[in-house]
Amino acid sequence: MPGPPSVAARHRQPRASKPLLSCSTATYTDRVLVSHLTPPTAEQRAVLALPDRHDPVVLHGMAGSGRSSALYQRYLALLKQGVPSESILVWAGDKNDWLTRLGEDWPEPIGRIEIHTFRGWVQQELRRWWPTLESEGRMPKADVPRHAPTFLAVESAQAFLDRVTTHCRVAGACYDETTLSKPAQIIQVLDALGRSVENRLDLTTVDRRLAQGYPGPDAEKNRFAKVGCCFDNYRKAVYRYRIFDQAMQLDVFGRLMALPRYQASLARFRYALIDTVDESYPIQQTLLRHLLSQVPSLVMACDANGGLREYLGADYPGALKLIEPLDTIHFEGSQVVKTGMLDFAKRLSMLVADPETQFAVPLPEDVRIILEPPPALRSEMIARVAACVLGAIGNGRPSKDIAIIAPSLDPLLVWALRERFKPKGLSLMSHGGGARLVDFRIVRCLLALAVMAYPAWGRTPRRLDLIELFELTVIDNPMLAHAIHDHLEKLSNGVWPIDPDAVDWAKAKWLAVAEPGYRRLWDWLKNWQSDHAAEPIDVLIHRAFGQLLVPRRYTGLGPNGDAELSPTLRAEYVEEIRQVKHLTEIAKTLRRLDKDLPPDPEWGDRPFELRLIDTLQSGMAAERPFAPDRDDDAFIHLHTPQSYTARGEDAGLQIWVDTSAATWYKSDIKTLTNARVLSVNWDGQPYDALKDERDQARSLGRLVLSVLLKAKDRVHVFSSQHDAEGRELFGDLPDRIESLLR
Repeated sequence: MPGPPSVAARHRQPRASKPLLSCSTATYTDRVLVSHLTPPTAEQRAVLALPDRHDPVVLHGMAGSGRSSALYQRYLALLKQGVPSESILVWAGDKNDWLTRLGEDWPEPIGRIEIHTFRGWVQQELRRWWPTLESEGRMPKADVPRHAPTFLAVESAQAFLDRVTTHCRVAGACYDETTLSKPAQIIQVLDALGRSVENRLDLTTVDRRLAQGYPGPDAEKNRFAKVGCCFDNYRKAVYRYRIFDQAMQLDVFGRLMALPRYQASLARFRYALIDTVDESYPIQQTLLRHLLSQVPSLVMACDANGGLREYLGADYPGALKLIEPLDTIHFEGSQVVKTGMLDFAKRLSMLVADPETQFAVPLPEDVRIILEPPPALRSEMIARVAACVLGAIGNGRPSKDIAIIAPSLDPLLVWALRERFKPKGLSLMSHGGGARLVDFRIVRCLLALAVMAYPAWGRTPRRLDLIELFELTVIDNPMLAHAIHDHLEKLSNGVWPIDPDAVDWAKAKWLAVAEPGYRRLWDWLKNWQSDHAAEPIDVLIHRAFGQLLVPRRYTGLGPNGDAELSPTLRAEYVEEIRQVKHLTEIAKTLRRLDKDLPPDPEWGDRPFELRLIDTLQSGMAAERPFAPDRDDDAFIHLHTPQSYTARGEDAGLQIWVDTSAATWYKSDIKTLTNARVLSVNWDGQPYDALKDERDQARSLGRLVLSVLLKAKDRVHVFSSQHDAEGRELFGDLPDRIESLLR
């Protein structure tokens, strides 16, 4: 029997459908759209009206134009027609959002759900096909037999790489401690591996490719030989112990895709709904090309501004080449450029030269851009931002209609805004893409609590972590939490723990309000140390969150005496549950690795828990392309520009913060890895500062215009003359826009 026709062959066949935008609305449309979905646009109705079999279709438009909603509406429509859920493959940018909405919109029982992120899909397929991969010799033989592979999260992968490549990274051999810290080096090595696998590069030649693209002196290029040693040792350990990080999962998946039996198995899907094609890369596009020839009904969404993703690591030109011959539905906003916005960018670069004047620039559709005069101090700028938000809410604007956009979500900015909003009953949600686990307050508090729970370690919790723990478990006032910490530190001479009975409470009346909470915390710790000291740290994390933090922060009394949460706290609670779950999973994984791997001479007989805490607190975080974040109505939303452009909904009020900071764009020139050198379209020449500046300007222009094109009502632009530490800021964003548009 002949196989399915190729993509090109299918396009030579007569089309079965008319031009897509002229399709009539499907008869089932009104029945599947539920109350929280807005009425479908003409483009979304065209998607709903697609026949059971059709040529592949691309939904092309800007973020927020309705592409993802169209995919979701089509998914509901297929279920309504009786299509089995296991025959519908979905790659979603935000899997949790799909599953949450599906739980609300489809109360009936459903079969196997095939809704994944692409990397989640890879893990599922590797688990299912692992016996085949090993039996057919597609994997190197393992010294430690396993029934299934272990998949690592980002933080676990960094700890694993540190463990198996320590001897490769001696001082002076691979990095210079004065210019590149150990965590930064590990991050860059993993990042280089990830980008190389995504681009289907030969991993044995990555070090030579990096050396060729390095702009520095030839005498310094010997460091890449040591990087190559790290690559080789890491890959050998991965295959030996069957422990795969995200990069090596893709590497093994590439072997799986080559199996004819696996390719034939994809015929089980009758429908495929693929989101964020613009964020794809060559190894993903290989599978997409196969799906194009196999699946009778395939619909993909692509962002019209995908060049931004290109700068963050995706292969946008490859995605455009993939979808070029396909039928396209252009969503509103994908073909229309608001010339008024471009005109504003030019005016902005000129008007900002006069910091003493506040400008209001009228734009089409009643959008107003307001440049606030920059104060000298960053703290004053943050106060003005908070006043702007509170004033807008006081005038009736919903919190979900406000977006604060900052170049980076540094902890001081997040804390300062949170403290200004808290007295007004408002919470702050940060959307920053791939944040480190220790960027979350609840994680820092639990790690501090772990240090306190095991006094035999001889460790003391970090000061700021302990203050945050007091704030969450003892008293709500962060300033008093500072005072409690300082008071106890003086009494204990820096040694923790301290028996509260030793405190002269009569002489410290200012502690009276905190005493019940402090004693509750201390009693819990003493109980743990006496009855549970042998329990692993993941059990401590789980119990501390449920027994100590949740009752103190989230539990209230409902009308029937039962515990209930306010809508705002419920949303925050859900987010923290995810973070704590991630933390416990990492603890379990690293403990298992610690047992499997040979002893680490550098670590000696120190307990595993200290290794875990040191790993998390070292600041390790892999640099991956961003993904859309979950949204909720109960918060003021703080975004990076990148996360905001990926957000599905627009905000009526945009507030730009710190537009004079240079971190609105990032450099690809790094010591051990380079996104451009490791891309498929690298020209083979050293990636010098001139090329980097050109790419920064191009990416910055796309980024700024993407944010502006989502403006609906008003944009406030705030900046300051100095940063949080009093240093003068540089890299004016308006100047960059002006040079871009000349």
